[in-house]
Formats: sequence, structure tokens, C-alpha cells
Amino acid sequence: MLEFSSPGMNTWAEAAKPKSLFGMLSKMSPGWLINTWQKRFFILQDGVLYWSTSAVTAVVGPEGLPGLRGRVDLIANPGCTVTFDAPTNQFSLRPPEGGWLTHGFTGAEQGRVITLDAGGKDPSREQWVEALHAHMAYAAKVRVASRGAKGIPPGTAKGEPPHRGAASAGAKEPELNATEAAKAAHRNQVEARRAAEARRADPLIRDATEAEIVASLMGPRPSEILREELDAEEILCQ
Repeated sequence: MLEFSSPGMNTWAEAAKPKSLFGMLSKMSPGWLINTWQKRFFILQDGVLYWSTSAVTAVVGPEGLPGLRGRVDLIANPGCTVTFDAPTNQFSLRPPEGGWLTHGFTGAEQGRVITLDAGGKDPSREQWVEALHAHMAYAAKVRVASRGAKGIPPGTAKGEPPHRGAASAGAKEPELNATEAAKAAHRNQVEARRAAEARRADPLIRDATEAEIVASLMGPRPSEILREELDAEEILCQ
């Protein structure tokens, strides 16, 4: 059974519960060679079908059911179905596609079908089938309410994460607070200063132009020769 953490959800679940049903039914046993029938006392309560060897109580309390032999949780097994087995008084509770999700009885792991016979007594087969449908509808509402209480989008399978489609594609990056923005700006300034210093430190290397090559072949210019002669004369006069 699903539990609600919200008191409001618990109140809703209590108000929406369908009526319980109880009575004796014959259940087909999972025999290896020949299927036999066993008399069992059944209780359909709060979206769960119980059966027991004892009929001492018609209500399943916190302490459980005396003589419990099996149970099917309709809330935990979405997609299970109930069918009439005409023209007899029999009906069957069939597992969801893929098998039972809980294993509360013999053969559940193998996808066993629970075949029951009302024997023409009250409650009748029609009453049991109608009650099972009501409890299945209640189970579906409980699953939807439980997903909503946990923040899971409707239609998301149990244990499956929400699809990251258009919502995630259009999601914006989280905005930085003032402190983080200031730190980011400071880091950018430091990186820019370091890049500028690295450019200044690197020597500028390039190929000489044609004019520079011709000038180097012609030797010193006259102005440079005159300056050198004047420097030489100044040295001699000292």
C-alpha cells in the first residue's frame, strides 16, 4: 500500500475508499499436474485482495490477517484485469502485461492467474467483479495522487525520471549572485592583463623589407659618416 506524508492526502484517500467486500470463494490451486480447488475466506479492502484459511474477522487491521495465505495489491499492480469465465460462476484476476509487480502469493513470479469460483452464493460473482473494478479505479486514483504528492509528472512510470525534452532544452543557465559575478569579472581582468604582458614580453620577429635590405648593402649613409668623422675629431682634440 502507498503511504501519504500529507495529512490532506490521507483524508482524501480515506474519503475515496470504496466499500469492502468479504466472503468465501473457491480458489484454483497451482497444481503441478492437476488443478484442485481450495476454499478460502477473501477480503477486498482498500485496494488489496486478501485470502485466508480463517474467517475470524472481516477487517484487515494493522496486525494483519490471521491465517493469511496470499494477497494481491491492486495499487502496486497497475494494469491487472478481472474477467468473467462464462458460463460458470468463475472469474479470474489476471496480471498486468509483464507480470505481477508484487509477489504476495504462490506462482506470482510466473504470472499466475487467480481463478475464483463464487459457487452461486452471496456475494455473487457479479458483486465480486463489480467490487474489484471499483477498487481498481480507486487504486489508479491513489497512484496519481501519490505521484503528484512526490512531484512526479503525471504519466511518468514508477522509478522512471521525467523526460528532459523541450523543458530542459529551453532552460536557462542559473544566474550568478553579486559575489560570484564580481569574482568572475576579476578573473577576466587578471587573464586579460596577463595576456597583454605576455605580448609585450615576446620579441617582434618579422622579415626585413626590400628597402631595408638595399640600405644595408649600400653601407652607412653620408650623414652617419659625417657624424662618425666629427666624433673622431673631437676625440683627437682632447
